[in-house]
Amino acid sequence: MTEAFEFPIQRLAELEKTVALVYDRFADRFPEDRDFWLRLRNEEYEHEAILNNIQTLQQDVQVTTKSPSEFSDEVATMMIGKIQSLLDEAHRQELTRKEALAIALQLEQSAGEFHFRCICNSHQKQMDKYPQLWKNDFEHSARIRTHLEETMHP
Repeated sequence: MTEAFEFPIQRLAELEKTVALVYDRFADRFPEDRDFWLRLRNEEYEHEAILNNIQTLQQDVQVTTKSPSEFSDEVATMMIGKIQSLLDEAHRQELTRKEALAIALQLEQSAGEFHFRCICNSHQKQMDKYPQLWKNDFEHSARIRTHLEETMHP
């Protein structure tokens, strides 16, 4: 029995774009860290493009295995909403550099990367084409931790 792909790829791409907007906001807010934030932002936009490419590749493809993840459109919508609220909050209040880095780390450890694991469980053949994606996913949290450490202990 063949099942249609169940992950909301377009919603996941939207999630990447929303995280990129957070990083863009932080780049404007913290000029001393501008290059750091812009690099993360650009990589999130690259992830969005990859997801859009996966969606295009799979439009006519039936998936024969179903990922064990329960990730759904509702979860993506909730995550995007929370990140959008974070953007609104960040605009209204002054965050410290440490708080911005902690927010970014939380994003990367939770919503920011989980969806790629979901897709890869079902679409390993397609994901093999994107080794840079995997590298970036795992590096984001590490880079944020390092930057946080350097910022707090110059």
